[in-house]
Amino acid sequence: MSAWIGLTLFAALMQAARTGMQKQLSTRTSAMTTTLARYFYTLPLAWLYLSAVLHIRSVDFPQVQATFLTFAAMSAVAQILATVFMVKLFQQRNFAVGISYAKSEAIMVALLGALFFAEPLTLLGWLSVGAGAIGILLLSPRGDASGGMASRIAALLTSKSAAYGLATGVCFALSSLWLRQASLSLETDKVASAAMTLATMISIQCVLIVSYQAARTPAELRHMFSHWPLVLGVGITSMCGSIGWFTAMTLENPALVKTLGQVEFFFTLIIALRIFKESFSLREYLGMAAIIVSVIGVLNV
Repeated sequence: MSAWIGLTLFAALMQAARTGMQKQLSTRTSAMTTTLARYFYTLPLAWLYLSAVLHIRSVDFPQVQATFLTFAAMSAVAQILATVFMVKLFQQRNFAVGISYAKSEAIMVALLGALFFAEPLTLLGWLSVGAGAIGILLLSPRGDASGGMASRIAALLTSKSAAYGLATGVCFALSSLWLRQASLSLETDKVASAAMTLATMISIQCVLIVSYQAARTPAELRHMFSHWPLVLGVGITSMCGSIGWFTAMTLENPALVKTLGQVEFFFTLIIALRIFKESFSLREYLGMAAIIVSVIGVLNV
């Protein structure tokens, strides 16, 4: 088996595990504290990783410019908001359905790229977006059964679950697009630039969330430390997942890596069924399947 395949499967498993632990943590702390858990213990690991990359690849510390800091900060804030929305989504819907909504990120990347980044969609791209829209509609509340499709759409537009899910996808998409811009602005080795972007973003995220928590709800910070084993698990799996994704994409075409990475959904489904003891209706299974088909289609455009 090729190394990139093993790394991608490892990254997908770590991401599913991290998200599962975040769902558990979300029942014990606030959405913002659960979000901080993703970055808090990851911060020192990210800088150690950057140091190792610079040493191994014999690269000097990257020259940081205003453009890099701007895009990195925008990406960091977008990722914070995406994680907060995802945690709130878990509090509204079950784990696997929440992840399916979050997977709309790839659809949003395609749409935003076509609208604002001069990357037009092909026919397959638009068909994939359409499949994703159908999936989201199937996952939405039923509404008035006698109202037909109009009632289903109205229920979708007024659903907190759908709002949080779509906001999660949009924010993750913007974070990905801005992250790429930040990394490309560093005129250095690509591996080092990605590691630098990762370390910088996590630093910004920790400063922002800790400052917010210290000013608004300092007790929540102490509460987070009382759940340190779970918080540490979130941080370690988050860092392992990031390194896995990044390394795999240095060895193979990112489109192939992301396509194979959709196996995360099946890890998620196993966690939902075996650990959280969740059950799904046929409509929810169809909705989740439609979103996965849509994501794979977008990634192969």
